[in-house]
Amino acid sequence: MNRREFLKVHLVKTIKVVKTNLKTGEELAVDAEILSTELFLILRIGGRIVTDVSGPWVFSEILKYTRHSGLPYF
Repeated sequence: MNRREFLKVHLVKTIKVVKTNLKTGEELAVDAEILSTELFLILRIGGRIVTDVSGPWVFSEILKYTRHSGLPYF
C-alpha cells in the first residue's frame, strides 16, 4: 500500500495534523477531515478547505483494506 492508497481508505475520516512552532518547539494538533486524494490531498480544517498540508498526520484508527477491491473493511 502506498501513501495515496492509505489516505484514500481514510476518506471522510478525521485525522490530526501536527504543526510545530519553530521558535518554541511546541506542537499543536488540529482536526482535519480528508476530503479528496485524487490529484492532491484536500482537507477540511476548522471549516476551511486546504491543500498541500504537510504532516505529520496522526490517525486514531487504521482501517484495513483489500488490495483487490481497494475498499476498506473493519
